[in-house]
Amino acid sequence: FAHQRTPNIEFYRYAFNADAATNKSEKEFAYTDNGYSENVRVGAMSNWAFILSPAHKIEFRNLFNQLGSKETVLRTGYNNNNVELKNYSMTYEQKSIYSGQLSGTHELAERSKLTWTTGYGYTNRQEPDNRRFTSSRTLGSTDAFVINVQQSQSPTLQQAARFYSSLTENVISGKIDFEQKLGKADAEDAELIKLRAGTYLEKKDRSFAARWFGIVNANNVGEAILTAAPEAFFDVSNLSPTGLFYNEGTGYEDSYKARNELYAGYVNAFVPFTKKFNASFGLRTESNRQQLVTLKRGSGERLSVDRPLVSWLPSATLSYKLNEKNQIRAAYSQTVNRPEFRELAPFPYYDFNYDVTRVGNADLKTASIANYDLRYEFYPSESEIIS
Repeated sequence: FAHQRTPNIEFYRYAFNADAATNKSEKEFAYTDNGYSENVRVGAMSNWAFILSPAHKIEFRNLFNQLGSKETVLRTGYNNNNVELKNYSMTYEQKSIYSGQLSGTHELAERSKLTWTTGYGYTNRQEPDNRRFTSSRTLGSTDAFVINVQQSQSPTLQQAARFYSSLTENVISGKIDFEQKLGKADAEDAELIKLRAGTYLEKKDRSFAARWFGIVNANNVGEAILTAAPEAFFDVSNLSPTGLFYNEGTGYEDSYKARNELYAGYVNAFVPFTKKFNASFGLRTESNRQQLVTLKRGSGERLSVDRPLVSWLPSATLSYKLNEKNQIRAAYSQTVNRPEFRELAPFPYYDFNYDVTRVGNADLKTASIANYDLRYEFYPSESEIIS
């Protein structure tokens, strides 16, 4: 359980293009945030090991975390339209996270080992009532701050809005690994050839939905209410069909369902050519299918992402020992970087702390990455390394 106060966080944003004469960018706004937060965390862990024999072991690991986070931010400042601002954000978020694994290690022979793991993960994230509003007045004046609301029936996520969201994700996984060592009977472990092979699968399902509402002033209520203190402005007595009222702004794109299926296999060989020089070679292949279903903003047309992709991912590492304390390594590997579900979903989320609206892009593709590494390592002692 923790309280935290984060006073006077300064936040500036500048125009993208600099002024040609001064070579300086115009300041779009300058904010100062005072934040207050309260965090509660409850965790439970339970690990079991069953030693069936010296060569066979079963393990069952469980981890659960329940997290709650409450934050209030008061923002003051001004923008380049000569407007002084006083904005508020009040958020609460709770997460439930569970991770469980059942695994086994089996020494099939003196130099043969089989390991397997099955896993399940669960995540539930709730934002039960995320509230924010903005108020403003002319910069330099002593007028009362006016709470900003839309003068039509179309609310905004920034002005007198309340946001609700719910996310649930389930993940199941499984893998099998086999290792076989080859070499002379009296050889040390570092001198043995090691052949490895394995397979891995993972299925992930996510369901997300959000709703939000904002106060609007379609009835042109007088300024007396708009300049009232926040606690008076939001009083239920001010809400009516003929006065201020909440209107729903939830769009077609504010929910999505997603799934990712990954099937992978690999082979790897560690070969000590000499006591000083060794190499490791591997190849991993992945068959991945990423799917997401939502609706397009405005039209409500179905938007479907379906990306099956097979990737071949080689790797190699070469190591040469100059002596007991000095070593040279060279490595190459091919990897991929897949977009997250949130990065694909065109759902807009207003982030008060950074004053931006984040929107996903359904056209994002999987990135293919080539990694190169060349390093020199020096070990002054058993507990030190310089590389």
